[in-house]
Amino acid sequence: MTSNRRVATCPSCKQSGEFVYLGDQRWPPEHARVLNIASIVQLWSCPFCQTTVSEPDLLPSRPAKPDVSSLNRYR
Repeated sequence: MTSNRRVATCPSCKQSGEFVYLGDQRWPPEHARVLNIASIVQLWSCPFCQTTVSEPDLLPSRPAKPDVSSLNRYR
């Protein structure tokens, strides 16, 4: 059983966020072997650009950049 959400970075828009689990894509074993992929691939939706991303293509989440705009006023 898979959690319905996970934090990752989208390979398309490069935004980090909470991806929503869409379901499994199932490949016949002989096709998966030829394509060198798993026969069951989890699919996720990017919360920013709505791209459907397969599990192997998700990037690790990136920490949010700190807001340093208030520091500029002291220059």
